[in-house]
Amino acid sequence: MTLALQVHVEQFLHVDVTSEPSAPVTMLLENASGLVESFVGRTLEEATHTEDYDLPDGAVLILNHTPVTTLTSVTLNTPGTVLVLDTDFVLKARYGQLIRTAADRRPIRWNRAGALVMNEVTVVYDAGYDFTIDPLLERDALVARDTTTRIVARAFQAAAAYAALPAGADAIKSITLVGSDSVTYRDDLVNVASAAIQLTDDDKTALRGIRRKVLVS
Repeated sequence: MTLALQVHVEQFLHVDVTSEPSAPVTMLLENASGLVESFVGRTLEEATHTEDYDLPDGAVLILNHTPVTTLTSVTLNTPGTVLVLDTDFVLKARYGQLIRTAADRRPIRWNRAGALVMNEVTVVYDAGYDFTIDPLLERDALVARDTTTRIVARAFQAAAAYAALPAGADAIKSITLVGSDSVTYRDDLVNVASAAIQLTDDDKTALRGIRRKVLVS
């Protein structure tokens, strides 16, 4: 899956790609989606995660991926205790926050013993967005989809500009006049488009608002 669909690129460019889905377009969407997720530091597409965390000194444990759609288990690896939602902790799903609580729902420290033990809590959960839904209602998902669409659209435009180069322009790598004439082109259109999958400064500005946030508690 990808953060945008072929139809979004077609709508952006006001074009219709004959093949549905087009393998080259899917490849460009996958590359652009990976670029966006790498920059924001989180998996935006809904997926299952099993992750180990050091116990924070405060009451709030921040998960790597948001929003949380399903929380399967939270286990203290020492001594192997499975914590109970709304009894041992509360979940703020949108922000991926697990807040440790006492019996009276008062926030308490996760690392109450002050132990410096690595990977003391294991969390299994699903998080992210379903990018096949239209219209998307979540701002983060919209920003990711729109940015991915723009990246791939620019790649299309780069390939179109390359295809329109006149004979004798930089697109030609070599000409052979032995036996029969032949012309070798520098790259094919897919390679040109792939090379254009990059983040601009405007893309980065848009994506900074949805980067993974780490709170110190």
